[in-house]
Amino acid sequence: MLAFWFLNMTVVLTDLAYLTTCKKENAKARRIILDSVKDHIVPHIIELNTMKKMWDAIMNLYQNATMNKKLILKEKLRNT
Repeated sequence: MLAFWFLNMTVVLTDLAYLTTCKKENAKARRIILDSVKDHIVPHIIELNTMKKMWDAIMNLYQNATMNKKLILKEKLRNT
């Protein structure tokens, strides 16, 4: 019984260490993203709590901008 309890505690401690490492890496990645984007992008991503959510939001913003530019260019081409 004692061995089982010790094994469970080892797993919990390992998971806790892993979570701590993940949180540190996530915070570092969020800081890198925030420092790297232009100032007008920051309000769109500052409240997101993971770097994955930040990255997805940035990709979505730029994809939408690209699609809008394509539509504008097509409209200009039609009007000429």
